[in-house]
Amino acid sequence: MSAIQDQITSTIESFLVRMAEENFVDGFESSIVQNLGRELAQTCNIDWADWWRDNCMIEIIHNSRQNEKVLAKWFDGDKALFDRYIAQAQWSRENSKFEMPSWGTAGT
Repeated sequence: MSAIQDQITSTIESFLVRMAEENFVDGFESSIVQNLGRELAQTCNIDWADWWRDNCMIEIIHNSRQNEKVLAKWFDGDKALFDRYIAQAQWSRENSKFEMPSWGTAGT
């Protein structure tokens, strides 16, 4: 594992612990996926757009090819950590009180 991958893994682990302790739930522009991407961009100097492209909707759309890509690229093959990430993102979304206003879904 490279030094940057060690830093990414450490950042993901500490982020997930912190979000679990806070019982974090999704908001309008605040989700586990978005916030983790931002934190990785700040602490590990990753490209947030690259993270978002790979991870957008990953906790909803169960695409095994995409999951394998994310597992290898961002989680260095650590399936247990990846599974925690997905489970926490799903829990956060399912327990959110946020509801998209009708104007936010017009035309979709």
